[in-house]
Amino acid sequence: MGPNEAKIQHFEFGGGARYQAPYFYVGEDPFECMDKIRKAVGPDADLQILARSVSGVTLPTQKLKALTLPE
Repeated sequence: MGPNEAKIQHFEFGGGARYQAPYFYVGEDPFECMDKIRKAVGPDADLQILARSVSGVTLPTQKLKALTLPE
């Protein structure tokens, strides 16, 4: 049974280096992989990727002090 038959709507398909690592380290086009994932799960599924950065975007709500980097 595929994701469409199982009625799965949300997929997390990679970690923070999902695009960077294939491109820089093995010469792959990460967008080709994403196209294959999209084809497999269908156009209606929501795809997300976990990204960690200093942008202040976190999964749970954080106070600004928690996001401040030490000097």
